[in-house]
Amino acid sequence: MKITTLLATAAFATVTLGGAASAATLYATDIVWTNNGTVGSSNDRDNPLNALGAPDGKFMALGLGGFADFTFGETFTGPGASYEVTFGKREGYLETAEVFVGANGSFTSIGAIDNASSAGFVFSFSGVFDTLRLLDTTPGSSPSTDGYDVDAVSVTSYSGPNPSPAPVPLPAPALMLGAGLLGLGAVRKMGKKA
Repeated sequence: MKITTLLATAAFATVTLGGAASAATLYATDIVWTNNGTVGSSNDRDNPLNALGAPDGKFMALGLGGFADFTFGETFTGPGASYEVTFGKREGYLETAEVFVGANGSFTSIGAIDNASSAGFVFSFSGVFDTLRLLDTTPGSSPSTDGYDVDAVSVTSYSGPNPSPAPVPLPAPALMLGAGLLGLGAVRKMGKKA
């Protein structure tokens, strides 16, 4: 096998394995929320299942000062997004929330979101987490009676469908494969000279 063939094989392996590291968008698969008494049943807004999955126009309200913890079936990283529903009345009905990320029950605030866009409020963060928390912070001056509405929340997949093994950066194995192929080629070439 010629060195140029080995280099081409190594380059293909690097591109192929490196491409496998693309991250996927995850939508919440589970929620822990309790109605704190400020959420009515109109429009099914007291149904926490409405906040799971991709945006679909169905929603649940956090409740004034209420919060919900979302999980995604695997560990995740940023960026993330929240999709909010205010029936086109965003100008007069300010609704806000604080976003936290958590791992093993310990939470860190990563910023605030509002209902300014139905297309989704994107928030950036880094690290690996297992829970996303939204805490309603809607101001008392808002006419909202049940706080921030959640149609959906999303994050970025961190470790793929099986989070148990520690993730390995994919370019490193590809480069090792390429170096190994080059080494084999060099040994073979040296054997032909002897």
